[in-house]
Amino acid sequence: MKRINYINYAAIFAAFLAITACSDMFEERVEMQRSGSNVGLSTLLIETPDLEKLPPPSQIFVAAPKNDRIELNWSAVANASSYRLERAVSYDKDTNGQWIVPPGEDFEVLEHSKSVYSTYFTDLIIDDSVANPLRQDNQAYDCAYFYRVAAENITSSVTAEEDEDYIMTAATTLLAPPPSVNASKGESTTSVEVLWQKASGDGIKNYEIWRSLSSDASGSIKMAKVNGNASSWTDTDVEQGKKYYYTIYSLSGGGTSVQSSIAYGYPLENGAPSRVENVRVTSGRGNTNNTITIEWNASGNTSGYYVFRSSSKDSTLTQVAKIESASTITLSDTKSLKPNVYYYYEIQSFKTKTDTNGTTSETLGPMSLSGRDSDSPAEGYLVSPPTEVNVTKILGDTSQNVITFSCALGSENCLSNSGIYSDYNNYTYIVYGNDTQNGTFSKVMEISNPVQAAETGYYQAIVPAKKFYKMSAFNSVESKQGDVVAPAPYAAKNCQASDNAAFGTSTNESDDKAAANMNGVHVVRVTWEAPIGGADGGYNIYRSTKENSGFKKINDSPITELRYDDANESAKPGKLFYYRVLSLNSLGQGASYSNTDVGYGALTTYQYVREYIKTTLNSQKKLTLMHKSGNTAKLGTETAYGDISGTLSYDAHISGVSGRVIMEYKNYADYYIMNDSSLGVYFLLNGNTNTSAGMDTNGTMDGTVTIQGMYPGSVVYNGIKISGGAAGGGTYGVTRAGIDSSAVQADWLYGEK
Repeated sequence: MKRINYINYAAIFAAFLAITACSDMFEERVEMQRSGSNVGLSTLLIETPDLEKLPPPSQIFVAAPKNDRIELNWSAVANASSYRLERAVSYDKDTNGQWIVPPGEDFEVLEHSKSVYSTYFTDLIIDDSVANPLRQDNQAYDCAYFYRVAAENITSSVTAEEDEDYIMTAATTLLAPPPSVNASKGESTTSVEVLWQKASGDGIKNYEIWRSLSSDASGSIKMAKVNGNASSWTDTDVEQGKKYYYTIYSLSGGGTSVQSSIAYGYPLENGAPSRVENVRVTSGRGNTNNTITIEWNASGNTSGYYVFRSSSKDSTLTQVAKIESASTITLSDTKSLKPNVYYYYEIQSFKTKTDTNGTTSETLGPMSLSGRDSDSPAEGYLVSPPTEVNVTKILGDTSQNVITFSCALGSENCLSNSGIYSDYNNYTYIVYGNDTQNGTFSKVMEISNPVQAAETGYYQAIVPAKKFYKMSAFNSVESKQGDVVAPAPYAAKNCQASDNAAFGTSTNESDDKAAANMNGVHVVRVTWEAPIGGADGGYNIYRSTKENSGFKKINDSPITELRYDDANESAKPGKLFYYRVLSLNSLGQGASYSNTDVGYGALTTYQYVREYIKTTLNSQKKLTLMHKSGNTAKLGTETAYGDISGTLSYDAHISGVSGRVIMEYKNYADYYIMNDSSLGVYFLLNGNTNTSAGMDTNGTMDGTVTIQGMYPGSVVYNGIKISGGAAGGGTYGVTRAGIDSSAVQADWLYGEK
């Protein structure tokens, strides 16, 4: 009798060893050749946690600004193997002068930082190439950069997906030279005052002022170094009769900025002519298309005048004319004038003198007070076409389109008005059309009283249908025609993203794995129908983790087919993504998005088993008998309940000289998809996983579990072998519904990893 009992206890113990080995998916395992069996990491006294999510770094730092790059470092995150770094750019400030923080969808992974394996990174923004020069007028100095960093562990398939996974910097700028550098011109006989505005960004400790006798600032020498809160410096080491050209550099702990724009200045010479007064623009405030005419009052004791010009695009003072006549007090400027630019004029009188040796020189008078920053600037601009024009089609009406355009420069509601004067213009807008992009455009309509859309501030009008348009503005004369635009196509129809599909695979295990990403998730196929009239420029595809926001374009170039396979590197099991499609015209422009649809890729067989085991393991943790230490204590029956629904029943008993454990699932579920009950359950289980083992601790498993939920299918245990009291060979029979035509034999080790 004692002998029989001993045999039965050993069998039961073997059966329970099998259960434990097959379900222990939270313990990472390493394949090692030890008598043909797997050895858990716990055996080696090394423990690696199973990671679902990593927190963002607790701190992020930006180094002192430099003139061409931004350097970042952040605190390390435990278990992170790499970091994901993204950047967004802000071009606007709020009413308090603070840079506007871009929304999450504006952040993009830097191409050269897809995986950062350290806790620091250098973003080279200006490389000093021909297209990206290290110069003060580079637009990279006119914006702010925001960076955000998230921790990842690629080995454990932990990647960043939500905004809360990141830590973000404050607004960060390059080390820029100070803008609006100016110098006094004949305001004093003994000095020249140099003024500037504070350079953007923090961290500026000092400014250095340099001076040259050449208009290109060559041969400059350093004159002074002042504190970073200074905005002026007075040069007293000057000589009457000399012209000086000043540049300024910003200094920070990170280095020195590039050179500022050049400011021209000079001390007043004894006997100089008087200042020119009442400089004004008499023609050229939105009523001429190629000329700006200025006038001024004659100055006493004068031989002639120099005419200088700066602009809203470039504050550097440039000489446009020299008038060698005291009685000529007007000039019509036609020199390289461009639309949609404000120009500002300053006049300098000069007196010619000849010394006893017959050498002729000039004595300069003080510059007129008519520049951009004066109380009454001489401001002019050409009549200019609207800077923004968009055209959309009218559904069901092929004879007309809707054209939307911005107010022309000088209109009361123009967003880029200087705000200096209130002599606003009421323009007539002329629409031109053609059916080829490069042909001759003909007038199709004049709009004298455009209707402004309250929600956008733009004008709108109905125009005859054409394939391409240009616009101009008219006020006494007509402006140049603006850029070519084309009607945006209608929205693509019936956008659909695949659910749990595996494209381009077969039951061959290697094919299945090769077609998926590193997390074992297959592509999502997005399909749609062409809009009425088609989309000449193709389509752009947008993806988000949220249904109504956060969409980012995911294709590199326009898609010409009506489908797109999204091989999403960040896709993980159980994650849904939202998709929409933008139709493009031949110019790459679009305005109408398709409907939004949600989709997700199927799992590889390997990943399918791992995800399924998560639910079975969690269910078995709720049982008590199987975890008791005594073998006889494991015998009996009990029931565990799913966190969401259903039951797991347990029945362990002795049958002859063998142990038998029957575990049955009925509508069992523990997890919702993405923890959102509205999305449904992740895995819903029905069926049996049974184990039988003899006194030699060898045996078999049997039973089938059918799966509903996000990844429907079934797992058959009949091929799993028990060896030495643990799972030790064989295969699972795995069928992914709608994917596998027959069961795929998945190695028993899939459940052990």
